[in-house]
Amino acid sequence: MALPPKKVLLALAAVPLLYFGGRAAWRALASDATRIRWLLQDEVSAFNGGNVGDVLAGFADGYRDTTAGIDRNDLHQCLLYVLLQRSQGMHYRAELHDDTAIEPDGNTARASFGLALDSGMPAQQRPRWELQVDAELAKTPAGWQFVHSTHRTLAGTPPR
Repeated sequence: MALPPKKVLLALAAVPLLYFGGRAAWRALASDATRIRWLLQDEVSAFNGGNVGDVLAGFADGYRDTTAGIDRNDLHQCLLYVLLQRSQGMHYRAELHDDTAIEPDGNTARASFGLALDSGMPAQQRPRWELQVDAELAKTPAGWQFVHSTHRTLAGTPPR
């Protein structure tokens, strides 16, 4: 006995709705630490994809890295430089280390994580800079954002 075509179409339409609805509910119920971990992963993916706007979305307007003495605008300029380098054949690739520690505390949080920045032609990437980042984040209407950071070099040299 075959199902009527309308029931088949309704069942097929329900599958993506259930998937996306379930995914939205799962994301809504995620802990702050998980959301911050997603932010870190999204930042690395956006950087590797050359999406300056997506990278900057994770940084509050008043962001400042006191080690390098840069603010959000300076970071924007650095990212534009990296994109220019990409168009000339030099590619940078970031990788988040597995040693991430996240400590949420209400509407603020601290995160400590390692990053590696590789450079070169895509087929010949070489490690260039390993660093440890300590960051302060704030929960904003746009989600978690970086408000302050410091870093220290573990190996290599930063891009110039």
